[in-house]
Amino acid sequence: MMREFILAIFIMSLIILSTSTTMAKEPIRLVVLPVIISQNADIGSEALDQMNVKISRAMHIPLNGTLQKAEYISSDISCSVFQKIWSKIYKVNKKAAVKDVMKPLAAELKADFIVCTVLYRCSQFTSMSMSLDHTDIIFSNAGVEMIIFDNRTGELINKKKSRFYRDEYSLRGTSDSLALLCLTDLIELLKPRERMLNGA
Repeated sequence: MMREFILAIFIMSLIILSTSTTMAKEPIRLVVLPVIISQNADIGSEALDQMNVKISRAMHIPLNGTLQKAEYISSDISCSVFQKIWSKIYKVNKKAAVKDVMKPLAAELKADFIVCTVLYRCSQFTSMSMSLDHTDIIFSNAGVEMIIFDNRTGELINKKKSRFYRDEYSLRGTSDSLALLCLTDLIELLKPRERMLNGA
């Protein structure tokens, strides 16, 4: 009788261990939206591509094909669903923000983790200085918002970074360059990939 009881406990332990291992191996359903550009932002196509590549690299998981840590939901699908939800929300509330879409988007896509980046400001103009050499002065600014929604915990994080430049013309001072720097700041601050993996 005692031997049967020990055997039963052993079998139950194996079942629990097997179940927990199976659950741990479930890939995280991940949505990484392309950069959303507001009406107040004007960015070059090359800089926009660089921003999207930077976000993609920030969320890249080495050996994911083997480890199956995350399941990347197609951006075509996620963008289409985003637009549908945003239209409904904005029709009801003209003051709605992009972050308001995250929870219903996660529900619709059965997503575990969403990363959304908004370029809410990006502009520049040049003016000739009053100095004798008539140097061109550039006035530029950029603002980027990163929204992270973890559907596993219900945590929503959104942070903004902005940069301004007013000096002699320089490629590093253009609004495109400032937008990339803002994005870099946010990735380093929020560490979205680490948040995703550590919360699994």
